[in-house]
Amino acid sequence: MNKLKPIFQFLISKQFLLNLLIAAVAVIMLIGITYKWLGSYTNHNEAISVPDFIEMNVTDLDEFLRDKKFRYKISDSSTYNPEVPAGTIIDQDPLPGKKVKENRTIYLNITKNVAPKIKMPDIIGVQQRQAIATLKSYGLVVGGQTYIPDIQKNCVLQMKVRGKNVKPGQAISKGTKIDLVIADGFGETTIEVPDLNGMPLDEVTFLIQGQSLHLGSVIFDAGADSATATVYKQYPKFIEGERIAQGEAIDIYLK
Repeated sequence: MNKLKPIFQFLISKQFLLNLLIAAVAVIMLIGITYKWLGSYTNHNEAISVPDFIEMNVTDLDEFLRDKKFRYKISDSSTYNPEVPAGTIIDQDPLPGKKVKENRTIYLNITKNVAPKIKMPDIIGVQQRQAIATLKSYGLVVGGQTYIPDIQKNCVLQMKVRGKNVKPGQAISKGTKIDLVIADGFGETTIEVPDLNGMPLDEVTFLIQGQSLHLGSVIFDAGADSATATVYKQYPKFIEGERIAQGEAIDIYLK
């Protein structure tokens, strides 16, 4: 019994109890750290759902992803739509709802900031319905349609952008609004044949257009100076009281 007394006294000594307490705290901390590490390791490969980025603007991405474990990479799409704000996300990979690992890179396609340039299609002389379909297929917008007298009924005579004529093949921005001038036939309106004799070409052009007629063939005699030449013959001929349909063409000869 006397042999056990020193051992008993050691077990209840302050030094032993202090060491025991320190050891217990160390064990508890070790267990806590182990559980935390195991939880982190277990969740490290846990799959999470990809959020829906479609129709979101790139300016809102950082705020949206602040508490989400994703990275992203942006690329410009070839798509341009004037009705959709620039920088709008129109496609993503992986798709929304797909399960992926943390820190997965999401690839995002956005609308173009600047409209791409295209060549203006040639729709002069094309029937109105077909011309409109062609413009839309090129990504252009059909604007106003004005009708003037002309023999090519329902055909496109001119293409305009903000009041200015546009030529086929001219560079133009996709999404541009194109106004069309359409032939309305001759109708029943008639106009007296103008007397063009002795007029230079610029005066003839002004007079004919002002009377809703069209300038047909312009023929210069051999050796004639186009800057000073004047009309000496026209068809239809000028006969006092003679009338022609509005929109009809007049051919002129100059010398």
